[in-house]
Amino acid sequence: MDATLWDDRYAASDLVWSAEPNATVATLTADLPARALDVAARRSA
Repeated sequence: MDATLWDDRYAASDLVWSAEPNATVATLTADLPARALDVAARRSA
């Protein structure tokens, strides 16, 4: 992919994505004791 494409996409508006959390993720993680969640983390075997 061309970096210019991404630069243009994100320069087109102040907010490309919603500022609200994903409702499913918020529901599934509401009772966790942490304030931060790394959704890309992988559990080690």
